[in-house]
Amino acid sequence: MRFEYKKEKSVMLLHKSMYSDTPFKVAKDKLYHRCLQNKFNPHEALECANLFIKAYKKALTPFSPELISSRFEASAKQNIDSIKDHLMDNPLFEIFGNRAGIMIFSDRVNVYNISANNILLISLSRKCPKDFNFIFFKNISLKENLENIHENNWLTLITLFFKKTADIKTQIISSNARRSSIDTTHEILYNRAPFAISQTDCTWYTNYYYDSKIPVKGFWRHQRYGKGRKNSRLIFIKPFEKNGYHRKAKMLCSA
Repeated sequence: MRFEYKKEKSVMLLHKSMYSDTPFKVAKDKLYHRCLQNKFNPHEALECANLFIKAYKKALTPFSPELISSRFEASAKQNIDSIKDHLMDNPLFEIFGNRAGIMIFSDRVNVYNISANNILLISLSRKCPKDFNFIFFKNISLKENLENIHENNWLTLITLFFKKTADIKTQIISSNARRSSIDTTHEILYNRAPFAISQTDCTWYTNYYYDSKIPVKGFWRHQRYGKGRKNSRLIFIKPFEKNGYHRKAKMLCSA
């Protein structure tokens, strides 16, 4: 399977919107009118809408999308309900600190910005960028905003929680570069976008199986020898192949 970022309309739309407010002008207008409906005065509603755009631009700068592996995403979805309780009682800023960025999931592209003053969560469909939902609120406990948080945006928070508390593995895919996926699918990732993308996997839940031979380049080594192995000499190890490896998920190793 090959994954080409050139076809990612939602990612390219985000990249384009770094230089223009147009893609999210509709969201800004919706937020403004929602504030008016909630009995904000026009000045407060406009201030809130402007803060939304400011937080959105901060999340996109520097522009560094992060591809979440399919296994990592599945684990996050399975644990949404159980981890929600850990996030309910404290402001997100106290849990995560200042965080901003972009996450690419199997069917969504999510943008987030968490600061001491406000929180922005946006989720766009990868197939149709016009299909998106967002939430923007001051940094208060989630219990007061639970009804307004869409499941797609919960996925962002759960993934951030995993990144903070579990072991992860990351690789950078440069522009116009090919890389093998770091999860168990080993699919080929082809980044044809004009910017680098990172891929993240959670090693806590993942079993790794690599049965192919692994080529090892020749190298120099200080070899100990003699009585008590007190002497050493420099020797050259010729290129060779070593066997693959199996590594259990860390969750199983600690059980």
